[in-house]
Amino acid sequence: MAADGSVTAPSYVIQGASFGDVGSALGSLDAAVTTLNTAGSRYVAVRSTGAAAQATATDSLAGLSGAAEAFSGITVASTAGAVSVGAEGAERQIVNVAGGTQDTDAVNLRQLRAVGGNLAGALGGGAGFAADGRFTGPTYALGGRSYSGVGDALAAVDAFVVKYDVDPATGGRGQSMTLAGSDPNQPVLIRNVAAGVQPTDAANLGQVTAQVATAKAQSFAYTDQRVQASYAAGTAYTDARVAPLEKQANAFGSQLAGLQNEVGQVRQEARRGAAIGLAAASLRFDDRPGKLSMAAGGGVWRGEGAASMGIGYTLPDGSARVNATGVAAGRDFGIGAGASFTLN
Repeated sequence: MAADGSVTAPSYVIQGASFGDVGSALGSLDAAVTTLNTAGSRYVAVRSTGAAAQATATDSLAGLSGAAEAFSGITVASTAGAVSVGAEGAERQIVNVAGGTQDTDAVNLRQLRAVGGNLAGALGGGAGFAADGRFTGPTYALGGRSYSGVGDALAAVDAFVVKYDVDPATGGRGQSMTLAGSDPNQPVLIRNVAAGVQPTDAANLGQVTAQVATAKAQSFAYTDQRVQASYAAGTAYTDARVAPLEKQANAFGSQLAGLQNEVGQVRQEARRGAAIGLAAASLRFDDRPGKLSMAAGGGVWRGEGAASMGIGYTLPDGSARVNATGVAAGRDFGIGAGASFTLN
């Protein structure tokens, strides 16, 4: 209605048709309701027990007695209270369905896709839920093998996982682990072990090797130090004990050397004496009366030599004979004299 009192006719749109007055619009609604009561009630008035609610027509698919029903071409067992929309081969969509909130509410495609997406995300392993409802199963790679089932993958994980030893007292997890490979009788090698930091951390081979090298170096240094100290102490003690003995030995050696020298001299003199005796014994004088004669001789004994010289005289009557002898051996010199008498 305008300010001048003029009235603008209304326009109503019902089922795609426009109506310019209230009566026409109400007539259209009445016709639609009549059609719904006569033709569509057997599909939607399922809560009623009247004849209009019975799905008995030739294109009805909802049996209320639990008979076999077909939805989208798949035969399923019907239950009491089922609702059929459309007909076999002429299925229909139910649009604008709100998301269900109660256990008995219908769910829409958005909720189904969310459930499928969440399920695929939870499964992982490449699982997916397509827009057309197709589900792609996961694939899990464990130990160089692929598994398409969660149960098989968990069984493989159980075979490869490191387990704690069982506490025999409680039957639960113990405080130790025993590693076992394909051969339970062989030890297991653990690789890529980080260097331990805390006292209870595991140490790797590099740390152990370094510690062993350090311990060896320290032990060698300590041993060398102790050996040197012991050697020095032993040497000092030995020197202190041996020094008097060495002094006595040196004195004894000197005495022995002097004795050996004296013995050598005595031996030399004895040999010279033997040579002198030989040299003196080799002198021969003229025994004829009134003759004065000279004689010379020599002798050698055990490497020592001597020379002798002498003069002899016999009295004219031959009653007496005298002689004088001189001998030399090395730097030594000796003389001798003798006389002989004829008594008859």
